[in-house]
Amino acid sequence: MRYCCSLVVITSLFLTLAGTQAGYGQSAETTPAPDTSVKQVAPRTVSKLMAATIVSVTPATNIIRLRETETGTEITALLDADSRLTRKNGPAALNGFTTGEKVMARMVMRASLSPRADATVRDIWDESSYAAERRIRTEISVGKVVANTASALEVQQAKGGALVHFRVSGKTKFLKEGREVTAAAFPVGASVAVKPRGLPTGGVMASMVGENADALNQTHRDGLIIWQGTIASVDPVARQITLSRDDGATRIIVLTDTTTIRKGRRDVKLGGLAAGDYVKAHLIKGVTPGGFRSADQISVPLTVPVKKNTESGRAATAPKGG
Repeated sequence: MRYCCSLVVITSLFLTLAGTQAGYGQSAETTPAPDTSVKQVAPRTVSKLMAATIVSVTPATNIIRLRETETGTEITALLDADSRLTRKNGPAALNGFTTGEKVMARMVMRASLSPRADATVRDIWDESSYAAERRIRTEISVGKVVANTASALEVQQAKGGALVHFRVSGKTKFLKEGREVTAAAFPVGASVAVKPRGLPTGGVMASMVGENADALNQTHRDGLIIWQGTIASVDPVARQITLSRDDGATRIIVLTDTTTIRKGRRDVKLGGLAAGDYVKAHLIKGVTPGGFRSADQISVPLTVPVKKNTESGRAATAPKGG
């Protein structure tokens, strides 16, 4: 009886082990679970600005085919609701462009559109409209305010110029009478000057807004890190120098205890600077409580740059002190 019980136990144990091994074998043959550690990356889209010639225009399907000037590559592009077409400095329809016309185009290359198209149109300009667009994106616009909202500023340029739409953000600086003000200081109808910053995806940001171009240019130069010019005076007690900058402005620079001063190849103290020295100042970001800029480095070069020779068109340098 005891022998029979032992045999039953051994048999049960054998069957259990056999079942476990079969289970292991079965799990080895099943399809492994997906590897979730590998991140699936969506296809990249690339924005491309190019000069091109129109090969064909198909308004019925909103398709335009272009040949890139630089490479000769032909690109089929699809227009959508966000596409902007400009001809003769105004909005245009696709059928306003003709085969053989030279244009500038900004495309978003999309492999997902294949085989119907290679890209989506963001902007197309005829050559004269693109030249005007370049001026808007790089030069100060002067005119009258047409609209002023929390996110946009529209300016009608003077002397029959274009109506320009500028984006506005928290980084836009509004200036009036040498002080920072709010956007409300430039209501509809006010005279205005806008320094632009072209955005890589299209559109133009208002970088600085002021009363006139001269004020914006001056503010821009005052914000630069490098100033160059001739020392008008030195105040060793206040640790300040008055600099007659190359642009004609006179500005005070504060020298700290850690400011490095080099005259030629030698390190000197503040007393080594004198009126008449031509210097290059590397400035610290921000202003002092008195509204001045501070320098962490002042250098007196061995040669002084002189104004461009208008007859030869070449710049020259002269030894320090003549």
